Amino acid sequence: VPSDARKPFDIREVIARIVDGSRFDEFKARFGTTLVTGFAKIYGMPIGIIANNGILFSESAQKGAHFIELCTQRNIPLLFLQNITGFMVGRQYENEGIAKNGAKLVMAVATANVPKPTLVIGGSFGAGNYGMCG
Repeated sequence: VPSDARKPFDIREVIARIVDGSRFDEFKARFGTTLVTGFAKIYGMPIGIIANNGILFSESAQKGAHFIELCTQRNIPLLFLQNITGFMVGRQYENEGIAKNGAKLVMAVATANVPKPTLVIGGSFGAGNYGMCG
């Protein structure tokens, strides 16, 4: 993580240093690219990882909600890595369903009955904080 909070970094580098053997099986890698989701092991235990790689868009929120529901059904704990400024706003993004899909993400987080530790790497602001298990 760079010392200058304004410099972007790839969250996959952080994930590689946290998980066993740097092995991370990414879920929907080409969809909703500002949210990185996938399966890994930490100390041999399976875990689902949700990490934002920038601001959240509608498709990112939808992907996150789907992944949380999947992990909850399989009883896999979730690790959230946050560096979030919020959800994207504006008429175009509202037409694309950011409010609806953002609400789905927040609801999925709120109803998931698996352990959900959160690691804040940088900042955590706005409604994005709630979507990222804040």
